[in-house]
Amino acid sequence: MRKIFLDCGANEGESVKRFRHLYPDHNEYEIYCFEPHKKSTVHLKPPIKIIHKAVWVKDGTIDFFPAGVSPAGSTLLKDKTTWNVSQTPIKIESVDLSRWIATEFTIDDFIVMKMNIEGAEYRVLRNMLSDGTLAMIDKLYVSWHFRKIPSISKKQHKKLVEDIKVAGHELLRWWT
Repeated sequence: MRKIFLDCGANEGESVKRFRHLYPDHNEYEIYCFEPHKKSTVHLKPPIKIIHKAVWVKDGTIDFFPAGVSPAGSTLLKDKTTWNVSQTPIKIESVDLSRWIATEFTIDDFIVMKMNIEGAEYRVLRNMLSDGTLAMIDKLYVSWHFRKIPSISKKQHKKLVEDIKVAGHELLRWWT
């Protein structure tokens, strides 16, 4: 059994520091950080594996709406209402997280996943529920953004949270 930490939306690596604080056995984990902003991750060093792609539901290229000076808040969703997000997209690479997890790991691996992907969590998690890859995740931490995405209603948010819980997952708090 491998131990894995997946940091989806790694930004500048602050979640790796938090992971190391929360998990005393962190040295036993392989750490994978997904972050499309290459400048954000310059201080993350091996053995951390950095994947400069946006977490999404398919492999390829996708429109990405960058935030101002800081990459925090950048999104794949055009209708995100944060003041500092550009309305002019750039093209970046995306990764089908479900496919990637199913290819890289087994159900016997212990996977901790933190997800802070600025609204894309709704499509990605729904996809993982549908194809069964969410069952491979042992600990799930999610930062929800429905309040910033007009196309995602509170009802849709509650339904996804309920479906995740019905599937047997406890949604854990990452941020205090």
